Amino acid sequence: MARKICKQCKKPLTREKIFYRATFCAKCSHKRYIERETKMMARFHPLRKKALAIVAYAKKTGQIASLAGNKRIRCKDCNAIAEVWDHRDYAKPLEVEPVCYSCNSKRGSAKNAWI
Repeated sequence: MARKICKQCKKPLTREKIFYRATFCAKCSHKRYIERETKMMARFHPLRKKALAIVAYAKKTGQIASLAGNKRIRCKDCNAIAEVWDHRDYAKPLEVEPVCYSCNSKRGSAKNAWI
C-alpha cells in the first residue's frame, strides 16, 4: 500500500492522522482552515475585521493594555481575570470591555456583527 503524503508540505501522513481521503496533514489542514476563516471574515464581516485591527494597533502603541499575563485587569461581569477585549458595537472600535472567556461567550454577538 502506498504511503499517503500531504499535498502542501509533502511530508508523509502518520498512521494515526490518516483519515478516509485525507490529503493534508493536521498542521497544514489547520493552516488552510485559518486562511479560509480569515477570508470569510474579511468578506462578510468588514466592520469586525477593521475593529479588531484598530484594537491590535492600540495594544501595540500602548493605548490599550495587553491582557496577556496581566492579572490586574478584571472581567467587567464576574470580576475574574480578564482574557479578551469585547466589542459591544463594532462601529465604535475603541469602546471595548475586558472580559473572561466564559462571560464573552455568554454576551453573544456584538451589535453590527453581521453587516
